[in-house]
Formats: sequence, C-alpha cells, structure tokens
Amino acid sequence: MGLDDPYPLGEMESDAQSSYPGKLLDLAIDRDIINQTEYDAIWEDNTLRWLFGDDEQAKKTLIAKILG
Repeated sequence: MGLDDPYPLGEMESDAQSSYPGKLLDLAIDRDIINQTEYDAIWEDNTLRWLFGDDEQAKKTLIAKILG
C-alpha cells in the first residue's frame, strides 16, 4: 500500500470508523473486481517487492526475523 496523503483515493466516508487502510481492496473482493490471489498479491507480494525489489536475500532475512 502506498502513501496517498493528501489524496485518500476514495477511502474517506462521513461515518465514524468507516474508513481504514485496505478498504478499497476489501470492496474490490466483495464486488468480485479482484480475486483472493490478486488481493493477497497486493497485500503481501507486491509490498515485499516494493520494499526489497529483486533482493531475495534481504526479503528472506526479514521474513526469518519476523517468524523468529
């Protein structure tokens, strides 16, 4: 997920607590715009690719630290 500030990309509504990171992805799943594989790729694979690019060793090191 990226930094949208100051442009919320449609994730804002007037109701309290009606907006949260990833709401558009949840709506896309609910409306069959994307499937679960695409959803997972956006939340996981694409984020890791954004952080580490093609550096597989750095990615594996971080994952190993997180998983303990």
